[in-house]
Amino acid sequence: MLLHLCIRLRPSFEKQSVALRENSVKLFGTLARFCKGSLGDALINNIHQSLATLLVHLQDDAPNVVQACKVSLKQLAPELGSKALVELLDKNNDANFDVFAEQFAEIWVKDFADRISDLVQNLNVFFKSDWVGVCKASCLITGYILAKINDDQKRRVNLKHVCTGLVGLLKRNSPIIREKAAKMLGLLYQT
Repeated sequence: MLLHLCIRLRPSFEKQSVALRENSVKLFGTLARFCKGSLGDALINNIHQSLATLLVHLQDDAPNVVQACKVSLKQLAPELGSKALVELLDKNNDANFDVFAEQFAEIWVKDFADRISDLVQNLNVFFKSDWVGVCKASCLITGYILAKINDDQKRRVNLKHVCTGLVGLLKRNSPIIREKAAKMLGLLYQT
């Protein structure tokens, strides 16, 4: 039943209705209390699959959705097993998202090396988002992760696909998306 609920909630994170996005994210966050027990591993896997969505919606246009994502991430992070991630989410209330994205990427590369490719792939989906903040967030987190991974980790990520996506962001109408894409591509060039 819980796994079915997790799977059914995920599409609601992307709906146009602010109330639906907000409430589905809140409900997803409350599932953290069920991560212990027989369904624990499956629920934790669902958290990993939904993490990109929760992260990029920290830059949602709707403040209620942003707040719901913050609360849900704080509820879910302890189940992922990274003390550094929990501390980052606890201390980061309304800090600059660029700084948060870079700090998150550093923690992710260090503590979740086996999950880098999955997260980058899930973030890449949001390059096509019509929501400027969401697209910008996916660009920043992806770029910072790619800038911090080593050569062995780079071989496990589809860099051609991701870099093509980042280059495609340079053609977007939004100047902020173009700016962030150029910044991230510059970081990749330096590494």
